Amino acid sequence: MKRPTKLAAARSPTPSSTRLILPSSGSRSLSPTRSRVTDVLTRLRVYTDDAAAIDFLYHYHPDVSKAVQNFLQTANAGHTMTFNGVRGGRKESVEKRWNEEFAPRVNQISNSGMDGLVDIFHKSAVLRGGMGCEVVPYEDLSDIRDVYPFDPAWLQWERQEDYDWEPYQYRNGQKVYVKSPNFMYVPTDPDIDDPRGNLMFTPALVAVDSQLQTYADLALVLHKAGYPREDIKLLRQPVVELAKQMNMGTQQDIEKFMNDMIAKVFSFYSSLDVDSTYVHYDDVEISSTKGANERGGVDVRPYFEALDPQIMNALGQMGVFQNRTSGITETWGTVQYRIFVQLVESLRRGSKRLIESVAKNWLRVNGVQDIPHLKWTTIDWEADKTRKEVQLLNEEFHWLAQKYGWITPDEAAMEVVGHKAEGSVSNADNDSESQSSFMQKRLFQMQVESIVRNIIERELPKYKRA
Repeated sequence: MKRPTKLAAARSPTPSSTRLILPSSGSRSLSPTRSRVTDVLTRLRVYTDDAAAIDFLYHYHPDVSKAVQNFLQTANAGHTMTFNGVRGGRKESVEKRWNEEFAPRVNQISNSGMDGLVDIFHKSAVLRGGMGCEVVPYEDLSDIRDVYPFDPAWLQWERQEDYDWEPYQYRNGQKVYVKSPNFMYVPTDPDIDDPRGNLMFTPALVAVDSQLQTYADLALVLHKAGYPREDIKLLRQPVVELAKQMNMGTQQDIEKFMNDMIAKVFSFYSSLDVDSTYVHYDDVEISSTKGANERGGVDVRPYFEALDPQIMNALGQMGVFQNRTSGITETWGTVQYRIFVQLVESLRRGSKRLIESVAKNWLRVNGVQDIPHLKWTTIDWEADKTRKEVQLLNEEFHWLAQKYGWITPDEAAMEVVGHKAEGSVSNADNDSESQSSFMQKRLFQMQVESIVRNIIERELPKYKRA
C-alpha cells in the first residue's frame, strides 16, 4: 500500500519518529533471577507508594493475582478491526494488511502481537490507574515502527496557563513535555480535574493487610492451642524426700536438686523418638493435653466470613470468581458473572479508544483516509440453554404479535431473523389455535422447570451437609 503524495503532504499533524516517553528506571539489564519473599506482610508494610504495594501484591498474594487474571482473561476474549471509507464501504484490503502485517508484529518486546498489547493495556488500567501508549513510526514515515505502552507512574503532570494539564518527565535534570500526536492515555476512573486516574485496588491494601495479620495471629493460636502436647509432671514431695536422704539440708540445695531433676527429665524426654516407649519411676507422671479439636476447637470461620467480603469488594470480584462458592446457586452465579462483565466492559471501552487511535496513526502514516472501528467479541455470560429459551420466547412473542395484527410479517421477520419474510406458512390461520395452545404449554413448562431448578439449587446443599 503506497502513500499518495498529495495525501502525505496533507497529513496533519505528522507523528514524530522519536520516542518521547522513556522508562523511569535507568537499568540497562534484566537478571533472570528474582528474589523470593518469605514474609509478605512485613514487606507489604515497607511500601509507602500505593501503586508499588499493589504491584507487589499482584505477584505475591493469591486473591489479588487471581483478580487481575480474571479481569485480563475476561476482557480479552477477542476483537475484530474493520476499516470504512470516508464515503462508506468496507476496505477489506486495508483490513487484510492490518491483520496480516501490522497487528502480528506490534509489541515486539513480547512477540505477542496486538492481543498481548491489549492485555498490557488492561493490566495497566487495573494495577496502575490508567493505560497509555506511544506510537513511533520509522524516520522516513513509511510505517509504524512499534507501539510502546508506558507506565502512568513514569509521568508527572503540570497545570498550564490555560488550566490544561500537561504530562512531562525529567531527563538529565531537564523537564521534557511528552504530549504529542503519538501520545495516548486513558485514565481509570479519574477524579474531577485530575488526569492521573485512580488505582482500582487501593481499598485492597487495607483488606489484605488485615487478612495477612489475621493469618499470622491464627497461626500462633493454632500452634499453641491447636495441637495436643505431652504434660510431664514431676512429683514435688518425693523429690524433696530424695534430696533430704542425700543430706541436702538447706533450702538452696534442695531447690538446686529439684531444678537439676527437672532438667534431667526434660533432656531425657527430648531425646526420645516419636515412637519410643516411656519407662520411668513413679515420681514422674505423664499425660497429654487435649488438642483444639477435643476441646471444641478454635472456630476460625467467623474471621474469614468477615474478611472475605472485604477482600472481594476491594478487588471488584464476585464470590464465584474467587472460589468462595458456599451458598451460591447456579442462577446467582450467572447473575454475579453478568455484574462482573459490566465492570470489564468499562475497561474495554478505554482500550478500544487506544487501539483505534493507534489505527488512525497507522492510517495517517500510510496516507490512507479511512475510519477504523474496533469491535470486541461479546463476553458469553449466559448458559446456552438459557439463550435458546430466550430466543424461543422472542420468536413466539413476534408470532403472537403478528397473529393479532400488531405488526406485519416483514416486521416480525426482521426482528427474529434480520430480513423480510420469505415464502408463506401453510394453514397458518387454521393452526392458530394449536399454535397458541403450544405456546401456552411451552411457557407453562418453562415456568415449572424454573421453579423446580430453584428448589433443587436451594434444597440440595442441605442434603449434602446432612
